[in-house]
Amino acid sequence: MTHLRQIRDGRSRSYAYLLADTDRREAIIIDHVAGQTTMYLALLDEIRARLTHILLTHCHHFEATAVSDLQTAAGARLVLGERCTATDVGV
Repeated sequence: MTHLRQIRDGRSRSYAYLLADTDRREAIIIDHVAGQTTMYLALLDEIRARLTHILLTHCHHFEATAVSDLQTAAGARLVLGERCTATDVGV
């Protein structure tokens, strides 16, 4: 079964998306928002899925540390869109 959740960050007025295959227990986060690592990990725990990928369709320089924190905590692969470079996220 597919699980999709839109996550709005009121502070930055940004949206992130959690997309999971609950049968396989795998998930991705699209356009994560800085400062939300703990919340993302709690949501993943709630649906009993592991984060396999973080997809960034665009980048902001201030997200660099947060991407690294989430990637390290979850062991996920980072996938960058064409408007986002490794330099943008400190990779």
